[in-house]
Amino acid sequence: MAVSRRQHQSDQDEAARKRYWSELDAAPEPVNRLRTLLTDGNVTLLYSVRDSMHNQAVALKEYLERHPRLTSPPRHPRQTGKQ
Repeated sequence: MAVSRRQHQSDQDEAARKRYWSELDAAPEPVNRLRTLLTDGNVTLLYSVRDSMHNQAVALKEYLERHPRLTSPPRHPRQTGKQ
């Protein structure tokens, strides 16, 4: 049975996403820094491929949504203006 071109591409995309997520699992510090930035406001994820649906920015967004933070975010001391 022949695999359609679309199914083949979908399989390749899934394999690439799994590899990328494994890399993110192995690097919790930068991921947690990004999560901290997200608590402060919006973050723009950039990508350099033409495909706006299948790229590392999309994969990173999905990763962040599906993988909860494993450690507490660092607390920023409040600035009261008093010294």
